[in-house]
Amino acid sequence: VCAARTQADIDTTVQLAQTFGIEALAIKTNTKSEAQLTQLVKQSVEHFGKISILVNNAGGSMPNDPLATSAEQFNSDYHFNVTSPFLLAQLCAPIMQKNGQGNIINITSAAARYSQKNFSSYGSAKAALTQLTRLLAADLAPIIRVNAIAPGTIYTDALAQFLNDASVQKMIDLTPMKTLGKPEDIANTALFLAS
Repeated sequence: VCAARTQADIDTTVQLAQTFGIEALAIKTNTKSEAQLTQLVKQSVEHFGKISILVNNAGGSMPNDPLATSAEQFNSDYHFNVTSPFLLAQLCAPIMQKNGQGNIINITSAAARYSQKNFSSYGSAKAALTQLTRLLAADLAPIIRVNAIAPGTIYTDALAQFLNDASVQKMIDLTPMKTLGKPEDIANTALFLAS
């Protein structure tokens, strides 16, 4: 089940999955809406009969100046990065427990561990998601495994808009493997944790 705000994106992902003979379903969902999350889970169970694996991948926020960030924006960033994954875990866990097994994977960020300018909103939200992962792992064991992936710099379209050749090269130089991560690296890690 692929869920995102942009129908065309998830339709493309579903079509790609189908080329590998995988049954897939695209459900347009705004993860900031509890009603839409509830509907997502309901439709998923109606179609497949169960939920075994949940990957909480939605999240993010723009860099922020802590002295100019409104409480509304700060709360919105936390809702998107922490509350939405919590709600999806809360909705899926009883289904997984009924099935006798389950697996939740939260995509957090290395920004949760670093001290850097203009990341007070995103970094602290991802730190909260990292800790939430640890706490849910304790709460839901031994039936449900809960893990997190905390990527460093991953070269995505969202990041590329803030970079030039010099900044890309600087990041490569600071990376022991001398290359930036790709979205496929994170997908492969999620696939491993889901296996």
